Amino acid sequence: MGEAFVDEVRSAKTRKAAKGRSAQGPTTTVSRDLPEVVSDETADYAEFLAFEHLVASLSSEFIEVPPEDLGARIDEAVAAFGEFADVDRCIVILFSADRPEFQFAHFWATENVETNVPTALREDAPWFTQTLLSAAPVIFSSADQIPEEATFERAYARQLDIRSSAFTPLIVDGVVIGCFGADMIGRGRQWTDSDVSRIRVIGRLIGGAFRRRQQAREVSHRVSFEQALTNVSARLAAVEPEAVNDEIVAGLACIGECLGTDLGTVLQFDDSDPPVLYVSHEWDSERVDVGKGFRGEKVTKEAGWPWLAKVLPEGRPVLIASLDEFPAEAALERAACKQFGIKAIIWVPVHAGGELRGYIAFNTLTSKSKWRPDMVTRLQLVGEMMFNALHRADAWHSLQESRENCRIANRKLKHARNKLRRENEYLRDSISVNFSHDEIVGESKALRETLARAEQVAPHDSTVLIRGETGTGKELLARAIHNMSLRKDTTMVTVNCAAMPGTLMEAELFGREKGAYTGAMTRQVGRFEVADGSTIFLDEISELSPDLQANLLRIIQFGEFERLGSTKTRKVDVRIIAATNSNLESRIKARRFRQDLYYRLNVFPILVPPLRERRADVPQLVWAFIREFEKTMGKRIETVPAEAMEAMQRYDWPGNVRELRNYIERAMITSQGPTLNTGLALESSARTGAGAGNAESEFRDLAEMERDYIRDVLQSTSWRVRGDGGAAEILGLKPTTLEWRMKKLNIRRPA
Repeated sequence: MGEAFVDEVRSAKTRKAAKGRSAQGPTTTVSRDLPEVVSDETADYAEFLAFEHLVASLSSEFIEVPPEDLGARIDEAVAAFGEFADVDRCIVILFSADRPEFQFAHFWATENVETNVPTALREDAPWFTQTLLSAAPVIFSSADQIPEEATFERAYARQLDIRSSAFTPLIVDGVVIGCFGADMIGRGRQWTDSDVSRIRVIGRLIGGAFRRRQQAREVSHRVSFEQALTNVSARLAAVEPEAVNDEIVAGLACIGECLGTDLGTVLQFDDSDPPVLYVSHEWDSERVDVGKGFRGEKVTKEAGWPWLAKVLPEGRPVLIASLDEFPAEAALERAACKQFGIKAIIWVPVHAGGELRGYIAFNTLTSKSKWRPDMVTRLQLVGEMMFNALHRADAWHSLQESRENCRIANRKLKHARNKLRRENEYLRDSISVNFSHDEIVGESKALRETLARAEQVAPHDSTVLIRGETGTGKELLARAIHNMSLRKDTTMVTVNCAAMPGTLMEAELFGREKGAYTGAMTRQVGRFEVADGSTIFLDEISELSPDLQANLLRIIQFGEFERLGSTKTRKVDVRIIAATNSNLESRIKARRFRQDLYYRLNVFPILVPPLRERRADVPQLVWAFIREFEKTMGKRIETVPAEAMEAMQRYDWPGNVRELRNYIERAMITSQGPTLNTGLALESSARTGAGAGNAESEFRDLAEMERDYIRDVLQSTSWRVRGDGGAAEILGLKPTTLEWRMKKLNIRRPA
């Protein structure tokens, strides 16, 4: 720092020593004392000038020297101040951010002081460290001034014979990174305010040098990262779809080496419900050996990652600088990282289109790491580029697959076009016949009262229980209530509760997960989910199993349920309309139907009158069925014999409207002219016209009539069930349903 400065320092020290000797005893004369006073002031002023020159020299050099040479200049500054301040040693200590120790970064001592000191104290010095971390200086002029609780500091001072010390914290950007100070070895010293002030000034200069070096490193790191980011972006933008996976691994290597990490992974969510994170791409540095790696590893509770499996789907970044930062509930994760040798991790969520797509993660295995907050934003940008490349590759593969599927579908479409046209026409006719409120035919008083009650309850979401004999049109009434309700713009869902056994019915109503039971190869959405926001009609509710009755009760009460094989609770807004032709009260007494479910369903009961109580509606129904079958059979009926109509009105119709419809359809089939052939109807009426007889006999007769009717239709089609013009199409039934009825009624084709 210049010979002139060294001379000034030595001169100031000499005058200061002379001042100390003159102060040992009183002066004897005034004439001798005055020159001594003038000499002291001159010495203090020279010392002041020497320190100012020292500060100016250090400031100039710290500004002009390149950042990589600042360490050597700090060593020179520490030595210069030590000589100037007449201390035994000067030290710059840096606190470690991730270890319980502090390092002797820069050190100077006089010739008679031991210089072979450890580079770091690996034991905690709590009083010394905590005092400085609170931005307060540590000053003691005697070892006795060290607090009693500072046992380590007292022992250390006795070991090195430290009598006095003065240290000031080094503060960079509001953070204490270390301290600067001086020790007196083997001799004490009373630190003056001037001494402490000068130590603080030199500490600020050294702190500024550290700030400059840190800023230079950050700029260098940022430039390096930007270069790596540009390189990865250029390669991913031009990559072919088949090479995307290799380029993503190369990108992980580029970014990982830039960050100084040892392991990088890309994690994506799969298509399960709920989605699960899995490692799709992996890179590891040549510096480490991770064995088989983590490719394909799933982040689930079962795989030993319960805390991460809970936190990561929330889309939050996870930054762990050391394993001690894991929360208490992440004990398994801490143990797993320790087993794999992982010392620090950073997991950054990646979003695309407002949706969480996955994570990009980096780990260190060779040392701990202090993750900077800006790394989250940078890694999110890297992750978005990688996921966009994956999305483009997936879209390309999907396009190729779609093209192939389109070629196959076009071939099938040519064969299916005519069939679809016929099915659509049939569905339109079916909807107009079965789902229209206008199809409830009749003007009798009993029917008008039933429709009036339906109109009363329709605008509300109250549960409705429709009761009535078989064939009275309970489903038509349910559709009428739905079409008059606020949910009329949605489709009413219909379920026959007696159509299948309990397990299958549970899956039909509430849905199932894949693998819920043997044979459940796919996930199935239940009818209640389909009917969310609409109406569900539960026909033959009395046939529901006790277990399903409990589940239904829960839906009515709370609007929630679980799919079969799932523990996730789902909520729905469904209006329930139930129907039965059974005596629920007797079933309750027989413990075959829950009483609490009955009260929940029976909020607004509606009784559909049987046809024998609305005989005046028979003529209207007869002509309505005639017009319906005219369209499908291509026939025109102009008259119905009066005696036949009277006979049909006298008949009790145990099968009600359905039975009447079957009679008319059978009569239409056998009619050859414009007059309805009612021979069969007259025969049935004559047999049962006396009024209501034995119920068992009436049902047996109905089964016989149904058997005769189906046999007649089969004979007219030469026993052909399926296809255009087949018996199933004429009867308006599915072929499988017709075959089931043939088996039930023991109808067999003649040999």
